Amino acid sequence: MNILEIRDLDSGYGKALILQDLSIDVKEGGFTAIIGPNGAGKTTLLRTIFSLCDLYKGTISFRGKDITRIKAENLSDIGLNYVPQEESIFPSLTVFENLRMGSVKEKSREKISSRLERVYNRFPVLEKRHGQSAGTLSRPCPHSGGRAFPRHSKAEYRREIPASCRAKRKDGASICP
Repeated sequence: MNILEIRDLDSGYGKALILQDLSIDVKEGGFTAIIGPNGAGKTTLLRTIFSLCDLYKGTISFRGKDITRIKAENLSDIGLNYVPQEESIFPSLTVFENLRMGSVKEKSREKISSRLERVYNRFPVLEKRHGQSAGTLSRPCPHSGGRAFPRHSKAEYRREIPASCRAKRKDGASICP
C-alpha cells in the first residue's frame, strides 16, 4: 500500500515551472529518498505537498485521502508533518518554551509530557537547560572541547527544538529535508 501518491504534478513559483509531470509512490513502512543536485526541485516537491508553493496541476494523496489543496497547518491533523532543514528557533524564548511551541495545537498534557520526555531522553542537555534562552545554545560547552554540546552538533540541537514535538504528533509521517 502507498502512504503517499503524487500524480502528474506540475508546480513552481509564479511563472517559473520547476516540477513537470512528476509522479511518485511512497510505500508504507519504507523509506523513500529524493536525491538530486541543488536546484533539481527537491525542496519544491516538499513545499508543493504542503501547499507552500504554486501547484499548477496534479494530485497528491496521503493514506488514500486527496490532500492536493489542504493547507500545511491542517496536514498535521491527519498525521503528515514537514520539518524544514533550517535551524529555526525563537531565540528569546527558553528551550522549554521552544519545545512547547511544537505542540501548540495539542490539548493533552500527557501527550505533551511524553513528547518532551522523548526529546529530553535523546538530548539530555536540553532538559538541564530547559530554562535557558534558546538563543544562547550556540555557546561552547566548556567540557566539550569548544563544541556547543557533547555528542551532538549545535545544528542537531537547534533543529531538534522546533521540530521534535511538531513532527511526532499523532504518530504520523514526517517529511524531513
